Amino acid sequence: MNEEKKMWVIFKSYEIVNYYEDAGISAKTGNYRPEFERLKSDIKAKKINTIVALKHHQY
Repeated sequence: MNEEKKMWVIFKSYEIVNYYEDAGISAKTGNYRPEFERLKSDIKAKKINTIVALKHHQY
């Protein structure tokens, strides 16, 4: 998480519970995405209620 996102999280008084990294796995091709599945599982289990996403551009 970059510094700008960390400052936003602190400003909002959110608690960082976990990091989910889904980098390098394309959703277009139907690949299994273990971190995305873990995120969905944690949402269903009500372990988290807010997601802060950072999009990395590939050029």
